[in-house]
Amino acid sequence: MIRYAIAALVALEACPPAPVTIPDSGDTSPAGVCAHLAALTCAEGQAPNCAAVFAHAQDSGLTDLKPACLASATTKEAARKCGSVQCK
Repeated sequence: MIRYAIAALVALEACPPAPVTIPDSGDTSPAGVCAHLAALTCAEGQAPNCAAVFAHAQDSGLTDLKPACLASATTKEAARKCGSVQCK
């Protein structure tokens, strides 16, 4: 009986943690996208100047950070697929 309990505990600890999943925010403003990325625990969203940097980069016209894609991402993997953040 104890062997089965130990085997079950070992098997559970070998499982990777479940990914953070959050609903689509729908807010494509720089502050909204940053808050959404922070909720996904992406480093980019946790930077204190995220909204200012995001707004500047998006307004410059040099690149499209794909705010609609980022705001609709429900996991880190989905945010990375947008192609504009590393979201580690």
